[in-house]
Amino acid sequence: MKKKKQNIFKPFLPLIIAFLGAFIFFLSYNHYLLDSSLVNLKLSLKNLKATDKLAEVKNILDDTFLMEISKESFDLASAMKLEISSQLVKAVPEEESANQKYLLDMNSALKIDLSNSMLGEGTNTAQLKDAKHFIDEVVGQKAGSKPFLVSKMEDMLIALFPQKRKVAESEVYPKIRELEKSLSSYRGEALQEKYLEIARLYLRIKDFDNSFKNVQEAIKLGPDNPAGLKGLFYSGIIYKAKGDPRQAAAVFSQVRNKLPGEWKTFSFYQEASSWIESGDKTKGLALLEENFNQNPSSETAQLSLFRAGQIYLHDLKDEKKAQEIFNKLAEQVPGSKLWQYINYKVKEDVSANYLQKGFDLLKVFDLLKQSQESSDEQKCVEALDMFNQALEIIPGEALAYSGKALAYYLLNKSGEALKEAERAREIAPDNPENIAILGFIYYNLGMIDKAVSEYKEVANKLTSSIAFYNLATLYVVKGDYDGAQKAFRQAIKIDPKFAEAHNNLGYALWLGEQFQEARDSLERAISLKPDYLDPHYNLGIALYVAGDYEAARKEFLYLEQVSPGYKEVRGYLKKIEEKLGY
Repeated sequence: MKKKKQNIFKPFLPLIIAFLGAFIFFLSYNHYLLDSSLVNLKLSLKNLKATDKLAEVKNILDDTFLMEISKESFDLASAMKLEISSQLVKAVPEEESANQKYLLDMNSALKIDLSNSMLGEGTNTAQLKDAKHFIDEVVGQKAGSKPFLVSKMEDMLIALFPQKRKVAESEVYPKIRELEKSLSSYRGEALQEKYLEIARLYLRIKDFDNSFKNVQEAIKLGPDNPAGLKGLFYSGIIYKAKGDPRQAAAVFSQVRNKLPGEWKTFSFYQEASSWIESGDKTKGLALLEENFNQNPSSETAQLSLFRAGQIYLHDLKDEKKAQEIFNKLAEQVPGSKLWQYINYKVKEDVSANYLQKGFDLLKVFDLLKQSQESSDEQKCVEALDMFNQALEIIPGEALAYSGKALAYYLLNKSGEALKEAERAREIAPDNPENIAILGFIYYNLGMIDKAVSEYKEVANKLTSSIAFYNLATLYVVKGDYDGAQKAFRQAIKIDPKFAEAHNNLGYALWLGEQFQEARDSLERAISLKPDYLDPHYNLGIALYVAGDYEAARKEFLYLEQVSPGYKEVRGYLKKIEEKLGY
């Protein structure tokens, strides 16, 4: 009989587990031995992916900035990247359902779903990507000099203990007390430096009052020597951290031209940023540009100009000025990482802004509520300009051609509309949104078979209730009620609360002489959206034809009350009166 093989590790398993537990505990307890700033930045990158953690990310970045700037020596450009990243981290608004935003009330009207995800990332998402880019750069710079094992330990700590690393006050206070005891043995600039060292330690633990007090002691001993000027700089940082940006701006204005080299450009940025935080964007932006113009080869000055471009693009929606700034900056830093980022990411953001403005001008989401004759010609022309501006930046932007197609359609230029829509389809044959717009153009030009072909492709590529809704609508136009019913049911399967699809399914069922099912669908549409008028109207007609005049009268009276003159309501009420005799 064969003996079972023994696991030689089994007797040692409890010891191994105990050792690992002790090791993990040691790491968590002594995390301050590692680089807390780096661990926090890695954690912020991880949390940037979750929109519900953005406030936490901003808090981490603000605290990490103070950690860095309170060190005796720190990299000014890296600190500035952290501060800019914190300024870019803003809450992403919850996206509304496309159905809530863009559905129309017409029985046979197509719908176009041009959500933010189609037009681009949206302002906030684009800025979060910019923040991630800068944090990545700082993390790469910090991690580059670390041993591989230490870096892996940090990653393990983040996975095991995903919370912000705080400065251990128990470590800081003894250092402060020791320095305070030794103050009497120093004089002049040496004493100033000691006051500054104490101030930085208090700043590190966010004790702003004591930090400010020690800064003031340093300044008193000589406001114009190097230590005194640094003291003024830190007083500005403290004012800013405490939420007094105007006072901070005044301090940075006083000190910036007296500091040397990168410290000058860094202080210049702090002044500009403080004015922007106080609400004076005009003054702040002018200072950001002036900072760059005075020293264009400085990395901190380059970051100042980049920040100005972001504000013009995302906050002020001034794409021309933003484009001018980014082009100017790209010329100064050819081949650099910043140049690459401007060319491959920022240009997309500028183009996306033009696209958004173009579609907003067209009011494309309400496009089918109005006739071509009632469209605003001037706005259509302006929209064309926006789409052309987008194409100047990214010549192959298919959605810009689709936008031009819609603008030309509203301008009654059918040939140009079709040409632009087909060009968009040719550039991006797999892009469902461009296919949908081409289908829309085909539909409105009476090319129903081609429209059906396009929307079939869209429906097969997207899990989209609107795509199936549009396909079903086209089947109704063709008289293919079986095809329409199947497509409407597919739209409802994807979105069971799609009231318009229930209404139009009832309409298609009625045309297909499936009367009871039609009535059920129309009643379902009303239950989902009681103030939606079309299903009340359609149900009224269905009940009238079925001979249930009292029930039909009830629906038509409701419509007459909430929307006098709605469709043929008065005519049906008159017929019912004749039928009932009252």
